[in-house]
Amino acid sequence: MSNIRQEYRIGAEDKEERKDKNGEVRAVTCFFINENGQVLVQKRNKNLQRDPGKIDLCSGHIKEYQTPLQAMMQEAEEEYGLPREETVNARQMGEVVVNYKPEGRDITYHAFVYAQKIDKNRKFSPNEEVGSLQWIEFEDLIYLIKETKETRFPYASEYESIFQKIREQYIQKEFTQKDREMKER
Repeated sequence: MSNIRQEYRIGAEDKEERKDKNGEVRAVTCFFINENGQVLVQKRNKNLQRDPGKIDLCSGHIKEYQTPLQAMMQEAEEEYGLPREETVNARQMGEVVVNYKPEGRDITYHAFVYAQKIDKNRKFSPNEEVGSLQWIEFEDLIYLIKETKETRFPYASEYESIFQKIREQYIQKEFTQKDREMKER
């Protein structure tokens, strides 16, 4: 297949064959969070067939032979160039079943959501699916997910408890630690 034809097929794989016995597509997503409480997001390549230019987290589908953690580690390696040994300690924040209707299709996703600390100065090697990477404030990302059509992340109220768990374990914890350090100076 030519490079041009292959480039336009990226992200176009038919996910219908990945449905489990409940008719759900099992997927993973990971919030990579730096020491400032910012989340690493990607802007998808504009040449992708599905959701070109949309903001997304590191995410993907779980193959039938994979655990959710194995799938998340694979996606981080493929999309961001992170070796699996760097993501093996990602923590599962929860899971949610959400109905999503992209491009007129009706899909039920069973999403396993992970979070992991990562150094803001870490260098990444994104693949061709990723147009660009950037750090944004956690609350700004939540706003984009909930209030705009700019993200690929399908919002559902069931995610609120996961967002809160991330705030408590990764975001607020960092600011509390920084406040203590400032007071000690």
